[in-house]
Amino acid sequence: MENVLSTLREVCQGKIISVFGHGGERYSANRPLLGQVAARFADVIIVTMDNPRSEDPSQIAEEIEAGITNVPTNPPHYRILDRNEAVRTALSMAKAGDVVVITGKGPERFILMHDQKIEYSDSKAIQQWALDVGLRWN
Repeated sequence: MENVLSTLREVCQGKIISVFGHGGERYSANRPLLGQVAARFADVIIVTMDNPRSEDPSQIAEEIEAGITNVPTNPPHYRILDRNEAVRTALSMAKAGDVVVITGKGPERFILMHDQKIEYSDSKAIQQWALDVGLRWN
């Protein structure tokens, strides 16, 4: 994430809006570090859910946010655990020249939460948002 955001910081003329979370039951010590990275390079941060597994998504978000608030720039940040809503919010915030960076899920088609596989795709969420706001593409 640091490589992506730092490179974008060099070339982006507008704001960088970062949407990300962290998987549950995985390297919890990295959570505040990811928050710090996002706070160093992004102008707006939306912390969301990314495969919380058996962990509480709010607790994961809180650990990420601890890193965000630990950076002097402390950019505006929001906790939107519903990933679809987080993506839609970020896209709706963006203006011409801004870049929305959505990291974590890649091509995955599910969110793993407790014993459930909840169908979800970032790319489908983006496409649906575009249709909802009247954007067209070929």
